[in-house]
Amino acid sequence: MAEPGLNLVKVPLRVEQLLQVARHRGLSLRTLDDGYFAHCILKEIWQDQAPAPFVLRGRGRVIDAWGYTDADAAQLIAHARDFADPSLLSVIEDPSAIASKPMPCFAAGRRVGFLLRACPVVRLSKGRADHRAGAEVDASWPSASRSARRSPFRARRSTGAGSTRG
Repeated sequence: MAEPGLNLVKVPLRVEQLLQVARHRGLSLRTLDDGYFAHCILKEIWQDQAPAPFVLRGRGRVIDAWGYTDADAAQLIAHARDFADPSLLSVIEDPSAIASKPMPCFAAGRRVGFLLRACPVVRLSKGRADHRAGAEVDASWPSASRSARRSPFRARRSTGAGSTRG
């Protein structure tokens, strides 16, 4: 059973399966925001228990989505096996490899270090390119976006044989 409180979770995702789902949904792979797409897939699998916020780490065939949720690995695995769309369940490399650990409660006044990831955004007053009016986009847009610079999906799409450029 889950420890009460927050759990750090690691979910191994198959890049090729994620791309296959994107293609099946008619999404442009060139403009795909891999972080948002992974977020959508995790929400479809686990709804309110989906790990969030999260970071995608890794390159190659499998990437890991790291995030926080009230559910532990056993609860996530059971929910995915019982309720997830089979085409989305295939995105997970090995459901039994989903891992979690309860986050500790720190004593007041204890000094801890942490990593902060932030992406400044702006809200568009007019629609542009693939974005509607009111969309939030990287503040650096239209210059090279953060997803173009270090996207695990983009690395997989643009590498030699098996390239899936769309």
